[in-house]
Amino acid sequence: MRPSGVAVSVTLAYFADSSTPSADVKRLRMGGAAARYSLTPYMHAKLILVQGQRAFVGSQNFSAVSLDANRKVGMIVADTEVIGRLASVAQSDWSASQAA
Repeated sequence: MRPSGVAVSVTLAYFADSSTPSADVKRLRMGGAAARYSLTPYMHAKLILVQGQRAFVGSQNFSAVSLDANRKVGMIVADTEVIGRLASVAQSDWSASQAA
């Protein structure tokens, strides 16, 4: 459960079968998150921005297989200039996406 007052938005890659919200999208919405689909570019990267102070950037899926069996890369960033650029890209992707 997310803390009260914390805004959560999720931009997801769009697939042909994304015409109706998946169970995952429904769970995100039930938890108070906003979700949208990005039509382009295809997204595999994961980005978590935390109050303009930290960012996680990586290629892992958030699943047991991806985190335990595969070796992918991820890093936490604290540089405010880099975080600003990441936030700008994320906002641009969000603005160009469609409702999930």
